[in-house]
Amino acid sequence: MRTSRKTPILSLACVVATAVLMLACNKGDDGNPLGSEGACYGDNWAEFYMDELQAFSDATVAYSADPTAENCSRYTAAGNDYLDALETVYQCVPTASRAQIEQAIKEAKEGLEETCQ
Repeated sequence: MRTSRKTPILSLACVVATAVLMLACNKGDDGNPLGSEGACYGDNWAEFYMDELQAFSDATVAYSADPTAENCSRYTAAGNDYLDALETVYQCVPTASRAQIEQAIKEAKEGLEETCQ
């Protein structure tokens, strides 16, 4: 049963890696759709979702160490908060990469829904 729980964690890790790579590679984009004061935070998009990422990381560690229903609920809530934060900076992602990120977020959310069942 524990093996099946690794799938959502792996999916979310892939979303994190993809998002960080895509966001970090877009430095110096003068076409920032939200401007330096918007959700894109200039060239530092990661600033917007770092709190959610840390909360999700903490919840993942807690759930991995003690896979209780309560920790699973915290894990899925933190995961959804993180994915919602990624969706907020989605409009900052270069158009060519959006479909991949959108699909990864969708799959990760579906995986989270199945985690505690």
